[in-house]
Amino acid sequence: MRSDECSCSFLENGVSETSTELAANATFRAEHLNSLSYDGGILIGRLTLRMRKRTIFALVCVVFLLGFTLKVRLSFARWAKVQREFESVQVGQSRLTIVGKLGKPNYYSGRCGVIANPLPTCTLEYVYGHPFSPLNPDYYVVSFSSDERVIQADRWSSP
Repeated sequence: MRSDECSCSFLENGVSETSTELAANATFRAEHLNSLSYDGGILIGRLTLRMRKRTIFALVCVVFLLGFTLKVRLSFARWAKVQREFESVQVGQSRLTIVGKLGKPNYYSGRCGVIANPLPTCTLEYVYGHPFSPLNPDYYVVSFSSDERVIQADRWSSP
């Protein structure tokens, strides 16, 4: 017996092994796990890690596509509401009434004259745009006076 080998034996899976044999088996197992092998229907080693990365990537892509689809659907539903309700906008209505009917502007809210030439008394402009604007330049523009009343409401689209 060598000096580094112990005389004790270990029982693993019903087989008696010395410490040297256990060390050799542990080395074999480590090499086996690092290989790309197929072991009785169970994938082990690097292949499993590669499959995990692909699965995570696929799940991230699915979540992204679902989120994007939801955002596009909500944008078109909101645009349909603006188109439907815009006809009821009248000069003299308050800004809060307009926000209640059409919602907050999705394209622009601020100083007048961003889309079209403003009236001289205009102090605030709400612009509701098509979900694909400016690729599809179709806008509903509501202009307000200093007392937050509608002074002009027009549809603007470019040829």
